[in-house]
Amino acid sequence: MSSILAQFGISLSTLSITPSAEAYYRVIEALFFLLIIYLALTRAYLPWKVREAIPANTAASKLASWRPAPLATPLPPSVRAQQPLDINILSVDGANITLDASHLSTDSPTTTALNFATNDFLGLHAKRSIREAARIAMRDYGCGACGPRGFYGTTDLHLQCEHRVATFCDSSSAILYSFGAATANSTIPAFCKRGDIVVVDDSINFVLYSGVRLSRANMLTFEHNNMNSLEAVLKSVCEKHVDKAAVQRRFIVVEAIYANSGDLSPLDEIARLKDQYRFRLLLDESYSIGVLGHSGRGALQHFDVPRKRVEIATADLGNAIASVGGICVGNAEVVEHQRLSGAGYCFSASQPPFLAAAATAAMDVVENEGESLISRLRSRVKLFRDMVDVGQLKKAGWYLDGHPVSPIIFARRYDDNANPRIFTDLQERCLEDGILVARPVYSTDELKLPKHAVKITISAVHSDEMIRKAAQVLMHNLLDVGA
Repeated sequence: MSSILAQFGISLSTLSITPSAEAYYRVIEALFFLLIIYLALTRAYLPWKVREAIPANTAASKLASWRPAPLATPLPPSVRAQQPLDINILSVDGANITLDASHLSTDSPTTTALNFATNDFLGLHAKRSIREAARIAMRDYGCGACGPRGFYGTTDLHLQCEHRVATFCDSSSAILYSFGAATANSTIPAFCKRGDIVVVDDSINFVLYSGVRLSRANMLTFEHNNMNSLEAVLKSVCEKHVDKAAVQRRFIVVEAIYANSGDLSPLDEIARLKDQYRFRLLLDESYSIGVLGHSGRGALQHFDVPRKRVEIATADLGNAIASVGGICVGNAEVVEHQRLSGAGYCFSASQPPFLAAAATAAMDVVENEGESLISRLRSRVKLFRDMVDVGQLKKAGWYLDGHPVSPIIFARRYDDNANPRIFTDLQERCLEDGILVARPVYSTDELKLPKHAVKITISAVHSDEMIRKAAQVLMHNLLDVGA
């Protein structure tokens, strides 16, 4: 023992170990040595010992009668009734869409309808310049980078797209995510941790809500679009956590146009309250980019709010921008922090380069033609709402949800206990009359589960005749179902 310690320059006197105690240490070392030998020579497990062989016919019958447990609990009939039609799209040509009609009561194997279910608000998916940009990128870069952005997935097309988005949004920096739903879902946990406070509208969509849950921050809610409720929550936080103000991050999370209702958030009032109570603001503009503002720059342009008053803004590129992916806009510090802390950025394969090229080309179209496209879109939204007789709908038990400038409109029942099957039947009736509308299905984990509805989406590509036909078909079927 003393010789071993001496090799390391340690003496027994230094460790206060007397020579008489050294024998005990030798015994302990010997026991550990024997234990190591025992573990090395002992098998990690013993094989099963079959006491008697099972007859072949018994084994065969047991195997024949065995049924595996289901991987998921079967949906009850009440939930199955809420499912939308099984739509199989065969082709899209402008506002016209060709579908598989095998599940419809028609003799033809296919059917053509007017597409009022797409989120392509500006009709850019068929724009020749965007398709050509995507084709060239596919030819030069292939269909994907096959690696995360931080390793092998970054191309010059991704950097060009980020620069184009930042310029378009009047921001210093932007970061590009490969999937729209992963953007806000990753951004919120990148900045909020346990002990921080996030104040959210109680009608935010599932993507934002799941991002708040992943952050493990303390979540507080205020009534949907109720600024008095928001101010009461902010004031309560400042009074209860006055000692933590210097170390606690505090955010307000809202949507510009709410995905579940089509309502418009009063951004000017929210910005005033967040400045007054020293909160930061995270704004999701997935449904407002390309829709709000005279040139499509979103809610900030619509309400004339300076970019610097919104610390973080996210958006899904799969709507008005007619691509796939997501963006987050902010100052350089906000963006660079996510390149190491945004889970959806760090651990996902990067966006296929041709989609980045398509998004960049779409931004160019909005930049050059945005005012005319948005003016056309708003006139179509107004025409549709003017064609719908709200009074007749109310008598039949229906109402239209959503702000007058929103291109997404929801038809809902006043009766909260209405049979969910009504909405699927309504979708099927409209399709048989040549109009495709959506039947939203929501996760049971939503912060506030929306009421059942059919969703009608207006696009700039729709003509006046298409809008009139859609309004007439919807009115006829709503009144028929209501009766």
